[in-house]
Amino acid sequence: MSFLQNSYYWRVFLLVTLALLSCACICCPWFDPRGLLIDDDHPNPQIELLKSYVPAETLPDVNPDYFTYFGFRDWWRWPLVYPYSIHAIDTVDHGRLLDESEVTDYDDINHQPLGSIGVWDITHLALDRRYLLLRTEEEKDDVLTVIYVLFDCSTAEKTEFDSEAALFEAAQAAGFEGDLTLMTLRDYDALFWQEAP
Repeated sequence: MSFLQNSYYWRVFLLVTLALLSCACICCPWFDPRGLLIDDDHPNPQIELLKSYVPAETLPDVNPDYFTYFGFRDWWRWPLVYPYSIHAIDTVDHGRLLDESEVTDYDDINHQPLGSIGVWDITHLALDRRYLLLRTEEEKDDVLTVIYVLFDCSTAEKTEFDSEAALFEAAQAAGFEGDLTLMTLRDYDALFWQEAP
C-alpha cells in the first residue's frame, strides 16, 4: 500500500503540515511595508505634519516610534496630535482615543500605561495641531447613536454634539485650522502609506 493510499499516514501528514504552518505564522515576524515610507530617505507627509505639531523643544523627548508604530496583525494604531492615538481591534472601522504620554516602549505597548479618554467607537476624524474632530457610532438594540466630539489636545477637554454642523461651528469658533471634512479611519490609515513627492 502506498503512502497516499494509507489514510492513517495521510492524516498524520496533514496534521504535521498544519502544525508547521501554524508555527510559522506565530513565529515569523509580521511585516508592515510602511517602514519603507518612514525613514529619512522616504518621508511620509502625514508623519512630518504630526511632527510639526509637536513643539520643537519637546520633539527630541518624544519616542520616534510614536509616529511610526501602526499596530500588529488585527490591532491597528494611528498617531494623532502627540500624545494621543486611536487604537482599533479586529476592524479598522471603529477605534478609541487613547493618551500615550506614559508609553515608553512601543515594542511592548500591551504592557504600557494607556490613558483612556472615554471616546469609543470613533469612525471619522479631522485634526489640526490642537483639536480632534471625531464622529462616533454605537449600535445597540438595532439603534444607531451618532455623537460628534470636539477634543482639545492641549487641555484634554471634550465636548459632545448631536450634529456634524454643530461640531463644525464649534470647531471654527474655537479656532480650528484644519480641513472641515471628516475622514474615515481607513482614509486616515491611507495617509501613512503615501510617500512625499
